[in-house]
Parts: sequence; structure tokens; C-alpha cells
Amino acid sequence: EFRRVLFRSSISQARDSIAGRPQFEPFVEEMRQRVDTALNPGKEGLAAKIAGALNKVAFIYYLGGASSALLQPLSIIQTGLPVLSRYGTINANREFMRAMAIWKTLGVWRKNADGTESFVAPSLEFSKNLNQDERLAVREMISRDVTTSTYANAVFNYKNTPTDKLSGPVTQFGKDVVNVTVLGGLMHSTERLTREMMYLMSYRLNRQAGKTHAEAVDQAVIDTNEAMGNYGEYNRPTFMKGAVGKGLTQFMKIGRAHV
Repeated sequence: EFRRVLFRSSISQARDSIAGRPQFEPFVEEMRQRVDTALNPGKEGLAAKIAGALNKVAFIYYLGGASSALLQPLSIIQTGLPVLSRYGTINANREFMRAMAIWKTLGVWRKNADGTESFVAPSLEFSKNLNQDERLAVREMISRDVTTSTYANAVFNYKNTPTDKLSGPVTQFGKDVVNVTVLGGLMHSTERLTREMMYLMSYRLNRQAGKTHAEAVDQAVIDTNEAMGNYGEYNRPTFMKGAVGKGLTQFMKIGRAHV
């Protein structure tokens, strides 16, 4: 409910800011439609489900192999470092070498409230080598969906699986194995870890440049989306969200995410 109030207030402010300038009204209306779609997605029709199924089949056929997932970290060098070079090439490479240690410090066991431990996917969220400000930055990263906005997630929509749809431990383990080995789970995980690494590098560089915590978080979000792409549904044109658009423009999401 808080997000609805916040977004509606932002739309109202945007309308006030263009008073007397009708040429900007289409932009505000497009923003309103995207906000409404994000807050009230509605149920998918049969055509949209068919298009989604075809997208999944194409993803598995072209990108479902382990090699695609294992190559994901290279994007840090290909697209991440060029973006971070704005803070100085030497500084960017120094943070890159420092961030490489992340792959050894990610925790995979989470302690529950009752004292038991659960196995969870590796994430910066469970890393023990972060200071207090960096932990706060990681929480911001999670709340803004910065690292879950991956191409695999755009196709398989992982985070929208309701908890009441989960099965018992044994059955769920079997489903998770199929998810990781066949249904893009490995691709999503390596994409997510790469985005987390990019985010932390940017945050640290911005703090070193003298920015406040809030400013560094905002810029880290911008840098991550610029380097790794923003696959969020709100970042797609209306046509690409419909059944026909989903089917015809599946792989155009990759190029669109970097615009």
C-alpha cells in the first residue's frame, strides 16, 4: 500500500510539473500505465500463457546449457569494468580484484529463528566480509530488485511463485534440481551473483569518491543496470508485455534492457 501511495504521489507531481506543456503529457501517461501494470499486474490470459511457454522452450534450447551460465561472470570484464572506469581505471581494477574474493565468502547456510539452519542460494546477503554500511547497501539492493532483474527471471518469473505452491522437502528438492539443471536456475543464479558483484564494486567506488551512503546506493543501482541491463517488466514497452509481443520479441529483451 505504501508503494501505491508513493507512486501515485510521484505521478501527481509529474503532472503538476508539466502544467501548460501538453507535449510532455504522453510521457507522464506512459509512466502512469507502467506503474499501474507493476502494481496491478492482473491474471494472464491463455494467449499470454502460451507465449510464456514458448519463451521458456526457446530459452532452454538456446541458453539452457551450463556453459551459458558459467560465462556470465565474464560480463563483469566485458561491460562492468568499462562502466566503472568512470571512477578511474586503476580504481575500478583494484575493486574488481578485491571483489573477486566474494566468490569465496558467500554464505550458503542461513540460521533460522528456531536455531536450525537452512541451505540457501549463495548471495552477498549472507556474506560475512561486509562492513555495516555495505550490509545496509545490500539490503537496499534486495529491496529494489536490482540483482533479481535477470534475463532468466524475466522468462521464468521465479520470484512470483507463491509459498503455498511449494511442495514437501523431498519433492521440492527434486523440483529445485530440475530448475537448476534444466529450467534456467543456474543461469539466473550466476546472473544474480554477477549483478551483486557489480553493485558492490560501484557502491564502494562511490563511497571512496566522497558520496553519502544514499548517493552511493542510487549510483550503484544506475551503474548495475547500465552495465548488466535492466530486465524489469517496467522497463519494457507495452507491446513487449502482451502475448504477441512476448512471442515476437523474446530475445529483443536483451538489447532493450541495455537501452
